[in-house]
Amino acid sequence: MNLRPYRSTDLPSLYRICLETGANGGDGSGRCTHPDLVGAVFAAPYPVYDADSCLVLEDDEGPCGYVLGAFDSRAFALWFNQTWLPEIRDRFRNLTPPPGAFDGWILEYLDRQMEVPDFVDDYPAHLHIDLLPRVQKGGWGRRSIMAWADLAKARGARGLYLGVSGQNLNAVAFYRHIGMHEIAAEDWGFQMGMKLDG
Repeated sequence: MNLRPYRSTDLPSLYRICLETGANGGDGSGRCTHPDLVGAVFAAPYPVYDADSCLVLEDDEGPCGYVLGAFDSRAFALWFNQTWLPEIRDRFRNLTPPPGAFDGWILEYLDRQMEVPDFVDDYPAHLHIDLLPRVQKGGWGRRSIMAWADLAKARGARGLYLGVSGQNLNAVAFYRHIGMHEIAAEDWGFQMGMKLDG
């Protein structure tokens, strides 16, 4: 196993991993509106914005996970709304979710601007982490988040947060186990965070 910096050749793997973990932690392949839709929002923009904010986990079979995000969520949201969002709106403009699609709600999400939560001054960095089943429960989730937390702290972030679906009970339990706490409850789940001041 190797946790390493992102390379430009990793982008297709980020899309694939995001899809294969995108249905509340389960595989969304075969029941999505478009195979790139979830990755276009929750994975691909981060290395395009700042490749140094992305770490890739790989094994003998290739990339099998990632942790990526933004060290300054306000700056990222501004770039996302002004630069990235118009491009993906155009790309996915004519899609219609088929019955049973897990990602149809993302098309509604694209009609809005990305907003940063009220607590972003205390938790300025945010991240996304996805690991394929073959590398889950081996300690790599914790290692990946802690490695990313070190990067965020080195870039001046005092705290980090992530969003997790309330339906993904395993993920909620995992984040609590590694020392994250609930910052805010949302209709869809929780915002969970960790301070980096110490």
